[in-house]
Amino acid sequence: MHALAEARTRSSEKDFAAAIAAFDRALAAIPRHPRALAGRGYAHLLAGDLPAADADLTLALQLGPPAKLRAAIHFNLGLLAEQRGQPELAATQFRRSDELRPSKAARAKLGPAAGTSDLACNFVDRRGLAGETFPDWPTLHAALQAIDRDI
Repeated sequence: MHALAEARTRSSEKDFAAAIAAFDRALAAIPRHPRALAGRGYAHLLAGDLPAADADLTLALQLGPPAKLRAAIHFNLGLLAEQRGQPELAATQFRRSDELRPSKAARAKLGPAAGTSDLACNFVDRRGLAGETFPDWPTLHAALQAIDRDI
């Protein structure tokens, strides 16, 4: 699709108005195309039109794109949430992105807790260690082993 290729080129050149127009042409040819919607949403995001970015990215996600594209959409929704001053929502979107397709960019946005899974937190909580701080992994491991021996 020529319009989609042109839209990507215009986006990389930071000519967001031309990119959005090219994405519009792509969507006229293939309505509800997830990649075109996601691309136009990202162009809107970079152009500062947050409501239009939200609408396009949300619709693209609802259309059930492949995991790689879903990861990119979640990442861009995280950027959108950051711009709106919603850090919790941003972290949720970056985490979803990283779960679908691990990336340095998503982990950088998540910060030091990027590798912490809810499963690990729930395990520690069930063992009665919630709220305790350990200086390193070996000390935590030893504490968990001591509890397991007592069970």
